[in-house]
Amino acid sequence: MPKHFPITLLVAAALVTSCSGGSPSAATNGAPGAATSLGGTTTGAPGGPVTPGANAPAYAPHAEPGLGQNPATVGAAAPPPAGAQGGQVGFNGDSAAMPFINPVSDQGKATGVFFDGSWAYNGGYMEQSTGAKTASLSFRQYAGDAFGSQGGIAPPHYRADVTAWVYQQSDQYPNMVGAPLGIIGFAPYFRDETHYLLAVAKPASLEVWAVDGFLPGTEWPVTNKVFSRALATPLAVSSPVGWSVEVDTNTQSAKIIANGEELATINHPLLSNNNQRVALVSNGNYLHFQDFKLYRM
Repeated sequence: MPKHFPITLLVAAALVTSCSGGSPSAATNGAPGAATSLGGTTTGAPGGPVTPGANAPAYAPHAEPGLGQNPATVGAAAPPPAGAQGGQVGFNGDSAAMPFINPVSDQGKATGVFFDGSWAYNGGYMEQSTGAKTASLSFRQYAGDAFGSQGGIAPPHYRADVTAWVYQQSDQYPNMVGAPLGIIGFAPYFRDETHYLLAVAKPASLEVWAVDGFLPGTEWPVTNKVFSRALATPLAVSSPVGWSVEVDTNTQSAKIIANGEELATINHPLLSNNNQRVALVSNGNYLHFQDFKLYRM
């Protein structure tokens, strides 16, 4: 079976358990939220709270579907968990449309910091091809019955996998979080547009945020960055990241796996059994998703 490119991690980085700083990368595009620290603030929800010109459009023209660069080989994010039920759901050359919806509420849409995006099933990938020019996020929430329930509701204990990569740089938004690539985002635990667990791959780091009532472009407490680790080898266009996250709401924990390597188990009170679902995330960058799998534990 083909495998991912390895993600090389710096050994020194570890779980973030205190207000030790907000941005692991350049100022103004570091954290998925302006992370408040003891020394002040750093800017940047996924997209970055950057004020465009008075008449600047919020979004760039769509990328041409199917263009850009894809990896030569992409494998499963991690081996199936022992004793689990489920597995393959989609994004592997399937031709049928998958049951994904925009989960943002009318109230959330009224804030202007969420965009619908252009999510399409294209050539075996789920593709997002709308380029943002302001701080904003787009979600696609799974709404099928792979977990054995309607509407994509996950059981108390489950694992969600997906592999994704940037297929084209986001040159339309130089101050985007993760510029010039944006973020490779995954919400393995998603209740609504302001309550979810966000796994983020940026060019220089991997992070996990417990998003508990936060909007893009606002101040996010650095204490809600529950995991951070630097990458010794930066990501580039077509570098795949395979997220596998095992969520156990009974213990309010999540085991974080990237490209088959177990990174950490985090605990947070956000992770309650409350009609949680799974969602794909873009901050207005150009993404391909593949190998979407859901397991009942």
